[in-house]
Amino acid sequence: MSWGKIRGAPRRLPADEHDLFDSSIDVAARTAWLLRVSRMASPWGARTADSFVHRLAEVGYPIKHGSQVSQWESGRFTAPLALVAAYERALSLAPAELLGAVASMQQTYRVTVAEPIPDDRDQLFTQISMLDDAIAEGTATGHDWLTLVILITDPRITPPPRGTARLMAHGLTTEMLRAGHFDYSSRWAALSILLGDSLYQELAEQEIVAVAQQPGAPLARNAWDALSQSTRKGVAATLIEQFVSGDDERVLGVSFGLATMIGRRQLGGQDVEALQDRLRVMAREGSPQDRDIAYSLAGRLGGRTMAAVGHPPPAQWSQRGFVERPPHYDDYLAAVREASGLDDDPIIDRLLQEALSNLWLEKRQLAQELIGASPYRDAVARTAIHVATTSAVGQARRSASNLLRQITPDDQSLLRRLLFATDPKVVSDGLIAIGRGGALDRAALAPFLDDPTPREDALMAAGMLGHTGVAATDEEQVAADWWARGGGRRTTPGTPVGG
Repeated sequence: MSWGKIRGAPRRLPADEHDLFDSSIDVAARTAWLLRVSRMASPWGARTADSFVHRLAEVGYPIKHGSQVSQWESGRFTAPLALVAAYERALSLAPAELLGAVASMQQTYRVTVAEPIPDDRDQLFTQISMLDDAIAEGTATGHDWLTLVILITDPRITPPPRGTARLMAHGLTTEMLRAGHFDYSSRWAALSILLGDSLYQELAEQEIVAVAQQPGAPLARNAWDALSQSTRKGVAATLIEQFVSGDDERVLGVSFGLATMIGRRQLGGQDVEALQDRLRVMAREGSPQDRDIAYSLAGRLGGRTMAAVGHPPPAQWSQRGFVERPPHYDDYLAAVREASGLDDDPIIDRLLQEALSNLWLEKRQLAQELIGASPYRDAVARTAIHVATTSAVGQARRSASNLLRQITPDDQSLLRRLLFATDPKVVSDGLIAIGRGGALDRAALAPFLDDPTPREDALMAAGMLGHTGVAATDEEQVAADWWARGGGRRTTPGTPVGG
């Protein structure tokens, strides 16, 4: 069934007018789009903006007139996170279901919108205490984490002691690695806010590295990547120092972070020279994965660097025509058009292009998160499963399975089809997808734990799903010990999901 039509709202959906190959995006337009399509797909989709004003007031976000809703949903103003959270309550969505993707996008592109802070000191103390209790009890949602870090980084608020802040950063990083989908993106955004504050950034960096280096830590690349969000002078040099072969998770995560910083034009001349030296060494002496990463970053720095590292001719998938219309793009478009009943939605079209591309890692990640937060999620996920398991085009299969690491269909059991694919990359992505957003019993997981190729991803899935009772190998035991310290996957409302 297609979505309802909104009366009184702007006729056209928001559009991001940036060029597809631009490293920047229109955060206000994409936020507006997510709010708009989320309301359209809900029972409030056929109601006027004025009627939705009353609904927002009911959930604690009073505004004066429906024109404000229209302004937010058209992208004229960047919506504050408090409004995004109010949309979640008004539309009966899970805490941080929209907020995670929006906050992650705002933090990546350094967009700051003033957030309301309680004026009453007693009310503020009560709110912070309740959030702290939720974290201590292991029931904090991504929304809770975001609310807390927004409060403690506000200059009007007395900051917590260093030891408390250090425990907070450590716990937040650990929970981020345990989480999937919007539970992950909301915690990543909360950590980014801490890293953007001069009071907390150094201790937050230290705790992130400490967690990333723990034996058995799953997908530690995500922790290394988060370091790029620090605004500390010299953080680029710190990341470049860590960009050496020997730890695949560290190399991959640091490369993601450096790609983001290149996109934000944060590297100075000395940083670029130091990175070029590392890229030359990695391209000459590194593993096949290291060389691919070196070539990818060299491509972001430009032709001169590409030539210096011996970059091969650009692959077909990096050419504009391929990015604009990747294989099976029409299948994805048909699926989203059928889901919405809309003839034209330029932002979902753009998000699909970015989500299926390997050119800009940061844009791909954010596009996947926005799709996963949107009412298009199920239609895109089902199409991606079909493409990943049937396409004759290798790049199309792998782009689809990569997308499924971030989005899950309504019927989670469909993800199991990925495990029967003949492409090893699709199988590995399928294990991560199931770990982050699906379900699988231990018996079905056992063959992948015995296979050296997908074992690392199978260990992550086992931990996420709570299958840590019996370890057959030392490697399994190390991973099981890490997960045993805090339970399985973190999901809203913050409780572990057992197997």
